[in-house]
Amino acid sequence: MRPVGVRPAVEGHDWRHFAEIDAEVRPLLKLVDHRHLNDVEGLENPTAAVIVDWFFDRILGC
Repeated sequence: MRPVGVRPAVEGHDWRHFAEIDAEVRPLLKLVDHRHLNDVEGLENPTAAVIVDWFFDRILGC
């Protein structure tokens, strides 16, 4: 067990540059920005958990 507050070094294969994440998320944000979430396909019941799943599935390409 490692001490509290000590984080392992970041390895090259398990991180992503913020610009890459931004490029994937920005189009999704445009789909929901200034809209009633109930009108967005897949978000008819827009609870926090459903919204997280909706974004997660689309970011992963599921």
